[in-house]
Amino acid sequence: VSHHCWKEFIMFLGMVEEYSSLRSNANRYIKAKQIVKQFIESDSKHQLNISMELRTKTRNMFKERCSGDSCPSNLFDECLSIVML
Repeated sequence: VSHHCWKEFIMFLGMVEEYSSLRSNANRYIKAKQIVKQFIESDSKHQLNISMELRTKTRNMFKERCSGDSCPSNLFDECLSIVML
């Protein structure tokens, strides 16, 4: 695994831990938006090494299930389990 991948992984892990610990849906939504933009989008600056299928699934779950009123704390669990393998 390259140094680049480890850097992305550590950054992602830290942001997801912070995201999961947030109690407010509004705050989770803001953090989720940052995570999707920074790690999940196909053209993201720190794109995770995950399949296009998982990338699309996660992005769609964010779009369909997240808002300022509701944002599940487990949104990134599947991505996390894949990158931790």
